[in-house]
Amino acid sequence: SNIAFLSMMADAIPASRMVQVVGWRMAAFGLANTASTLLGGVLLQRIRFPLNFQILFLIGFAASMVSWWHVRHIHVPDREPDRSARQPLTRQVGRALRFPRFGRFLLAVGALQLALGMIAPLLPLYWVNQLDATNGQISIIMTAFSGAMVIGSLTMRRLVGKIGRERALTIGTFGYALYPLLTSVSPSVWWLLPWALLAGALNAAIVVTLFENLVSVTPEAERTNFIAVYNVVVNIALFAGPIIAAILAANGTQIVLALQAAAGVALVAGILMATRDVGARKVTA
Repeated sequence: SNIAFLSMMADAIPASRMVQVVGWRMAAFGLANTASTLLGGVLLQRIRFPLNFQILFLIGFAASMVSWWHVRHIHVPDREPDRSARQPLTRQVGRALRFPRFGRFLLAVGALQLALGMIAPLLPLYWVNQLDATNGQISIIMTAFSGAMVIGSLTMRRLVGKIGRERALTIGTFGYALYPLLTSVSPSVWWLLPWALLAGALNAAIVVTLFENLVSVTPEAERTNFIAVYNVVVNIALFAGPIIAAILAANGTQIVLALQAAAGVALVAGILMATRDVGARKVTA
């Protein structure tokens, strides 16, 4: 479904409005996610189990049907069948990697997603185990992150217009490496609040520009196959990230080291993004 949706978005949204539409979409996602999390928590607390979970799942199902109804009204022209899709997966991957701009982008995104996969389980472990964060404090931190991401998503079009989509993604990747690093040296819970605000804004730069950068390095005639290869790499990285983080954090006393390692991987991703950016300009020239 993810491959189909991304392919459809690439055909449905004009290139000139890509950043704007994706920015609005991510802002709406952030608002909906924050509101549903807060309201869902209240519902779970005020209604007894298992009725509370049953109501919550029913609301989620109804919301997904609203989304389905809207997607049904998006119409894009069908593409001609791609004969290369009948080839074995290894050959499809090999063909995709022969496009140097796509290969550089894939390597950089793979490193970025590996870092994100490592960071995701380590942050709550550090908050609770090292800083004794309460549920209320964690809620405030997550709300700050979501709020900064919403504001960043809404303002991203102006930033991209000034510095370009490649540089915006590079800055976002470099900057996000600071999040686990700053978290690992935080002496108290409230230090996490400004880091969450910074990370939310930087994450907006990543998620809003990532799709447009992907579209820019994929040939239109074979975009679905290239997006499929992209998704394979992304999901392998996201799968491996938490496993690597668990190994590094081992007995729970090495969470700081694991966070700093994740920051290092994110830094490598930023370097790869910057290299890709330079390479892309040389190819264009």
